[in-house]
Amino acid sequence: MRDERLVRAGRAFEAGDVDEAASLLDSMESSSAEFLYLSARVAEARGDHQRALTLFDQVIEALPPEPARDVERRRPDLISKMKQPARAAAELERYIEHYKEALTPDEQARLRGRIAGWLLDADRTEESLGAYENALGLASTTPSEQTLRLGLAEAALHAGDTERASTILAPLAFEGQTARILRGALELIERYDLDVRLTPAQQIDRARALISHRAFGDADAALRSLPEELPAELTHEVEWLRARIAFKRRNRYEDAHALFDKIAGSSGPRATEAEFWAARSLSRLDRDKEAIAAYRTFAKNTKDKQRGLEALFLAAKLEFYLGRDEAAMVACRELVGRGGKKSASRLSPDNTRDCHFMAGIGAMRSGRLRRALVH
Repeated sequence: MRDERLVRAGRAFEAGDVDEAASLLDSMESSSAEFLYLSARVAEARGDHQRALTLFDQVIEALPPEPARDVERRRPDLISKMKQPARAAAELERYIEHYKEALTPDEQARLRGRIAGWLLDADRTEESLGAYENALGLASTTPSEQTLRLGLAEAALHAGDTERASTILAPLAFEGQTARILRGALELIERYDLDVRLTPAQQIDRARALISHRAFGDADAALRSLPEELPAELTHEVEWLRARIAFKRRNRYEDAHALFDKIAGSSGPRATEAEFWAARSLSRLDRDKEAIAAYRTFAKNTKDKQRGLEALFLAAKLEFYLGRDEAAMVACRELVGRGGKKSASRLSPDNTRDCHFMAGIGAMRSGRLRRALVH
């Protein structure tokens, strides 16, 4: 019969309460595979890498195939954390060879990238370069490939090949598909003082990519690094991105509204779109009556009929929240009735459902129960 403390320890560990799991395990004496495996996982979570490795080694032969494979995969990482990168690389190489048939090419690429990084940490630069190149031959997704190229650039820098590193890093600094790649590329360029200069358009692309990854501070820094004098089309884009950053940071809706309102009053290419986001900013500031008017103005001005319907729906929603049931019901009935099945511009299913809900509640609150039943 299983010890109840072991069951509770397992549940505590799964819930993230490592200290409780450790306390329960410490109160037990057992040599079962389940006890040793859980004790190893707890030691790993608490940063006791040597103890975790020792326990994993004791239990691995007694584990079923899947947990045993999990242990084999964890061992190299533990060894790396014990500051033994060359040994970690050799362990991971053995793991890849053993499970090669079960690993996709992209999984192998990522793992071989780890090996290359550990070889670099072990000052085995030439081997690291070769390992990165081999891994790149297996990568099947852009993020994996870019991560490996970032590592290859760092290995090239360790080898003194700044020209090769610059060639790799320049596009990654503005085309990277993760914030880590975008940051890492620029960090290496600056740390090694490489002769890489992004054009204003590339800096703007970098800022746009960073915004998409919610790295707003880095995006703001990219925009601040731009020269003051820019072509009109780039100036418009910079203003737009600054407004987007302010809106997405959530606590800067006043700034966002001012920026979007300025763009809306300009003759720039995003003037009409800015009206929508200025209305969104007003709504976030709880200036609902102004937001309703702004949404309706946008819907009147925009050529994007689908976005116009969305704006009218949001205006109706605010009418409902303000208790203006009649205005909300009229707006919802009109929106739901717009466009037949063949129309390209129709409310989304979710918004249509919400419209029926608001119209139904509004009818109930005004005593029109028969109409409420229709919705």
